Amino acid sequence: MYQLNNRNWPIVIFDFQGPQTLAEHEKNLADWDKQFLFAKPFVAVRIFHDEYALMHPEGAGQVTKIWLRDGAAQSIKKSVLAMINIVPESAYERMKHMSVEAVFGVPGGIFKSYHDAVKWFNSNIDTAIAMNMDPLGLN
Repeated sequence: MYQLNNRNWPIVIFDFQGPQTLAEHEKNLADWDKQFLFAKPFVAVRIFHDEYALMHPEGAGQVTKIWLRDGAAQSIKKSVLAMINIVPESAYERMKHMSVEAVFGVPGGIFKSYHDAVKWFNSNIDTAIAMNMDPLGLN
């Protein structure tokens, strides 16, 4: 299951639970494109609730490469203040060294809790935006 929550703009939550279908993956990419249309900087918070949410459906890699090549990579660099990825604790140790900055060209990281992500964001990102400790009841 995939859902978008941008009610607390400029903090945009991309929420994943369970395995995704290719159609859900494509909807996620389309939702990114919609956020870019606002032409205002935002913070992307990607929450993966379980190990299944971290798996990509067949064909997702190719679709994503095309999407990035066709302009999304530049849009991410232009529009995203930070990209925060919250993963299940069971996946954190194997993923914590992955570099959001190297892959997407924006500040970010892999975190095991929303609380850890908020602490990092508020300490490291120089912006007028401050993330609340738990605005959506995520902890």
